[in-house]
Amino acid sequence: MEALAEEILREILLRLPTRDVGRGRCVSQQWRSLLTDPYFIGVHAHSSHVVSGAAAEALLVSKTQMQGCSPELTVFNVSTAATMCVVAGHPDEYGPTNACNGFLLLAANTVPWMPVFVCNPVTGDKLRVLPPLRSGIDSGAHCHLHAMGYSPSTRHYKLFRLSLTAHDGLHENYVHVLTLGGTDGGVWRRHRGLYRCHGMDSMPALIDHRLHVLCMKREHDTKPNRLLVVDVASERHRMYCLPGYNAEEAVATAFDLHGRVCVAVHELGPRRGKLYFWVVRPQGGHGCLYLSPLTWEMRYSFDMGTTSGSLISLHALTPSCAWLDVDDGMLYYLYGNRVYKHDTMKGSRRQGCMKV
Repeated sequence: MEALAEEILREILLRLPTRDVGRGRCVSQQWRSLLTDPYFIGVHAHSSHVVSGAAAEALLVSKTQMQGCSPELTVFNVSTAATMCVVAGHPDEYGPTNACNGFLLLAANTVPWMPVFVCNPVTGDKLRVLPPLRSGIDSGAHCHLHAMGYSPSTRHYKLFRLSLTAHDGLHENYVHVLTLGGTDGGVWRRHRGLYRCHGMDSMPALIDHRLHVLCMKREHDTKPNRLLVVDVASERHRMYCLPGYNAEEAVATAFDLHGRVCVAVHELGPRRGKLYFWVVRPQGGHGCLYLSPLTWEMRYSFDMGTTSGSLISLHALTPSCAWLDVDDGMLYYLYGNRVYKHDTMKGSRRQGCMKV
């Protein structure tokens, strides 16, 4: 009878969102034992309500460092301003690269042969994953981007390591893929022949089980003009063109806007410039990747106002990102230390900005 009661409790706890599972560890010793069991963690991570992303929430990661100490990464829930966890013990080069079903991937993209960490911001647990082995064609002329994705068809989480050349015509691009918990024993697989492109500082976006990476066609381009899409399940990829714009310099970020691929393009200039939100027009059945070319529709456009000083080269120095709060329909854009917001549920234009 006691075993039956525990099994019923386990079935109930499996239906909880990840945030409540973390809180449940503090209820009792019995709950903590159930919720920290590796079998429970594995089953819950593949539950339909977790992998669907229906309850996705925006996270803010802040880095602080005391003199003589390693930096600490503090993860906040943007909606509630609550601290979720503190991750410490990593070198300064580490930072978040993308998120997948509530898990946060931490990597040192500027240091090519460092481990990556899969972090659960609710519980503070993290999994250390060693980098792929070096080979004869590995070169210091590549920049590296790490990303995490989930394949519903195989029920596997995968890590991707994109290696993009930093110089025109000198080296081949390639990608490493690792299946977490796969039958291959956690060995990285190398795929060669990745499209010729150059990486940007923006984070890869996971949308509809595909990774979306903004790139530059040529080495000396000062704005993103290509979109690299990688299907998580098949590991196939394809390159697409971004919508054209006239600015000489721009920053851009890709994100999920109501299930559609959206790219926020911030054209820089003597003023703060213009901000455009472009979405991909829906397509019919097209297999694992989109049909080419993509058809882009401008959804929103904003004048970012004036600012003092020059914005020359800030595309390489100023962090930017965009996200949608699905609960209240508020669209946010972060540029430097300012957050701009727009209420998509109303017909008004930008609703203002707040300094953070």
